[in-house]
Amino acid sequence: MKTKLMLASAVAATLALGAPAFANEAGDKAVKEKFTAADTNKDGTLSQGEWDQAWPEKSDWYARADTNNDRKVTVAEKQAFHDSKKDKDRDHM
Repeated sequence: MKTKLMLASAVAATLALGAPAFANEAGDKAVKEKFTAADTNKDGTLSQGEWDQAWPEKSDWYARADTNNDRKVTVAEKQAFHDSKKDKDRDHM
């Protein structure tokens, strides 16, 4: 009985620790898919116009996502911005 309890605890801990990583991977994939769909000219970056077309209600977020101020948002910048928004939402819970 003690062995089963230890095994069940180990499995539960493994699943609990693995779940955030899996959720993050799924989130990363979703960001990349949305980015690719928004990149209408397929140059690997988003212009303000492409961003506005994809997310018109979030037009003002473009400048915050463009961290190097080159007037292009890369998938890495979009991912970092997405992650920072998630972190802020988590902090307010």
